[in-house]
Amino acid sequence: MSEATSLAPAASLEVLSPAKQGIRVEFRWTGDRFSHTLLSLRDGQAVPLFESVEGTSADRFPPSPTLVELHQQDEAIFLTGATKAGHWSMSVEPVNLSKQSPSQFLLFDVACRLRKQSETLRSKYQSVSESVQCRQSDQGVLVHCDPEYTAFLAATQQVDCQAVCDSNSQKTTISPTCERQTVFPTTIRWRYGVFINPA
Repeated sequence: MSEATSLAPAASLEVLSPAKQGIRVEFRWTGDRFSHTLLSLRDGQAVPLFESVEGTSADRFPPSPTLVELHQQDEAIFLTGATKAGHWSMSVEPVNLSKQSPSQFLLFDVACRLRKQSETLRSKYQSVSESVQCRQSDQGVLVHCDPEYTAFLAATQQVDCQAVCDSNSQKTTISPTCERQTVFPTTIRWRYGVFINPA
């Protein structure tokens, strides 16, 4: 397969607030799998915030899920892939923060079907520039790209997982917090959301 990164996104999905601020995810074919970038949307401008940290074909448990097939249907994107250790799937879709509010939330729902005990399962992101900074908060991870704009990357409460930011490397890791499994095969799931500051 080609080692080049495609310039145009293979698929994208975005959510906007009434003030026209929002979040977009763009998926591109990179090397031998799909990578993705999270961007903030403000005043007609798209500012990259994070990009997924991808592994190689030699990784049984890569830093982000191995995703090689993509399907977009309306306002949802579905991806799947596999290594020798397991089978990954991920869906991304907009979610309403409330019935009275338009969609402002991108929900990432990730699962891995494991054949045997795993090393760390995770989704990892790297800040794209020095102007984009992340730090830990009670809500998850705060992402700042200027004093007036904040995005949140947070684990959801429905499925046990945690979002942790390394302020030195500016990498953020979302990983499941479930106890180690003893019966295989088994499926491990983690979900997280990316949304703008509602204030």
